[in-house]
Amino acid sequence: MTPTASTSGSTDAQSVGDDPQGPFLNDIDLKREIGKVVTKYLSARQQHLWKEDKNIFKDLARRMTHHIVDRELQSGRKIVAMNSALRTKIEKFMDLHGADFAGKLNRLKSATPSSNVP
Repeated sequence: MTPTASTSGSTDAQSVGDDPQGPFLNDIDLKREIGKVVTKYLSARQQHLWKEDKNIFKDLARRMTHHIVDRELQSGRKIVAMNSALRTKIEKFMDLHGADFAGKLNRLKSATPSSNVP
């Protein structure tokens, strides 16, 4: 079976792999699916972390998404699709560690000098 290209330029997850457990999401598609969950949960339930600042929201979502994707890839598990168990796992992670990520982000922002200062 030949892989087909998806809109991201990655290979379509439904047609790739001769894995005996079935097709699984590749890195790009996994990042996209996790990113959707992270941004939706941040905007709906974790507004106190980004305090209505669009730039903080974007940085926080990006950092959390990359961290979660990296951990899932390191675990070696093959994810077939986003399901309720994985969504719940991501949301629990964000509940437990979201404040830590936001705190680190705020410390980094305050430690770097502003480009407007002469």
